Amino acid sequence: MATLTSRGFQAGLVEELGLMRVFFEDRWDAETGGFRPSWTGAVPTVDDAIKYLNDRVFSVSEDRKTGLLRLRIEWYDRKAAADWANEIVRRVNESMRAQASSAAKRSLEFLQTELNRTTNLEVQRSIYSLMEAQVNRIMLANVREQYAFRVLDPAVAPAERNSVRPRKARIVLIGLMAGTVLGIAVTLLLDLMRPRRKVPSSGP
Repeated sequence: MATLTSRGFQAGLVEELGLMRVFFEDRWDAETGGFRPSWTGAVPTVDDAIKYLNDRVFSVSEDRKTGLLRLRIEWYDRKAAADWANEIVRRVNESMRAQASSAAKRSLEFLQTELNRTTNLEVQRSIYSLMEAQVNRIMLANVREQYAFRVLDPAVAPAERNSVRPRKARIVLIGLMAGTVLGIAVTLLLDLMRPRRKVPSSGP
């Protein structure tokens, strides 16, 4: 969870997947090969893209009872959304595998140095045991592709009818209600503005 939400991981994701041009497509100037500045002179930055990613596109939730994480990507391009979700998981696993392997190798180097310094057989046996554990850790990191996260349901592009937003039924309902209210208001307004005919009074 910490890796998924870390700035370093998300910045790498933004840069390597070219999400700056995707998120700020309307600001991209193909002629200059850069982003057009706003009226204040500011141009989109990686931090802007990370904020856009977390506010509008990416979310992750954890079920504390089961320990399961649910990663969610919302984007108008269904295939891109599925590809990004799978790529994020792949990158997290790759990053965690590399970190675990690197840490285990450093531990082995340290243990080897300590082993060369001691002649105590009991200490040597303990060091050998620790070295074996680190070797197993390296082996596990190298052979297990889904190292940190084991994917239960890979992301797939949903059918067009299963769009999250906009919800067509809700839009139709809101439009119907708004139309009804507006129609009633216009009718009342026209009725109030219509001149009243004076009824002549009849004397005795």
